[in-house]
Amino acid sequence: MRKRVYEYDSATIRQALEQLTDYLGKKHYAPDSIRMYGNYTGYFLAWAERDNLPAREVRYPDLLSYIHHLQDSGRSARQINMMLVAIRHYYTMLARKKQVKKNPASGLILRGVVQAVPSDLLSRDELDQLYERYPVVNLRSARNKIMVGLLVYQAVTTQELSLLRTEHVNLASATLQVPESKRITGQGGLKGRVLKLQASQILPLQEYLTVGRPQILDDISSDRYFYRPTRKPAKIDYEAIQQQLFFSLNGSASIKASLKPLMVDLSKLNPSVKHAKQLRASVITEWVKQYDIRRVQYLAGHNSITSTQRYQSANLEELQEVVSLHHPLQ
Repeated sequence: MRKRVYEYDSATIRQALEQLTDYLGKKHYAPDSIRMYGNYTGYFLAWAERDNLPAREVRYPDLLSYIHHLQDSGRSARQINMMLVAIRHYYTMLARKKQVKKNPASGLILRGVVQAVPSDLLSRDELDQLYERYPVVNLRSARNKIMVGLLVYQAVTTQELSLLRTEHVNLASATLQVPESKRITGQGGLKGRVLKLQASQILPLQEYLTVGRPQILDDISSDRYFYRPTRKPAKIDYEAIQQQLFFSLNGSASIKASLKPLMVDLSKLNPSVKHAKQLRASVITEWVKQYDIRRVQYLAGHNSITSTQRYQSANLEELQEVVSLHHPLQ
């Protein structure tokens, strides 16, 4: 179903939203995120217009009044904070255009929002066992074992798996360079970072890069698909897959279809496994027990320390408690 984009009679609001859409597009926000922020910003601008309050003259006290308006209308704290994010984007845009001196929504967050760390996190031993027990019987499973290692040791996201290139792997220094990922709906992008590889990952990676991956490429180019359960894509982008570290064995540059059966395989090894986000959260929670919070922020690629702090409160007694966001509003 196509998601709704709200329209406004005011030419001023329409022009403002066009500018915001262009600004967010240049910042590489996903279309759904741009639509959501546009709707929330339009709602705010319509409220300000009804109160005869020029948007460029809005100050902090005005935003407090707007928050009370949202609370009175029954909006949840979580949704209000999302609406405040949209307003921050709008005023950041205006500030960069030098149309306002400062962002009145900067640092404005409604207290009481709890972002839950995924439940049923796995222990370090359980994460290790997923990698150690994952069986390698063919080219597909050899590739999958590499991906499992990156999930349970480096806490990469599934989006980052698709962004990895062969040059991002440095076996000599036993490191992986994770590229910066773009923002997607509901969450921000992640910063690029260089992560250490485990000793147990080196040999499988070397064999994959020198033997397995070239064999898969050769099979695709020569149209040998003897281990392929799915159909050959209508068009194979050879240039793309030759650069990617991971790609589908049917020749598709997208590995999305490969990740679903991979998670099924992992759930057979450990029924507690649910999804890749759970694995990432488990690894980050283990990191918090070992390193200082700033180092964990770097390892996880978090743009904000707040994103890392919610894992800080995950402990042996209660892994689902998180740090509340602070603001004078109660």
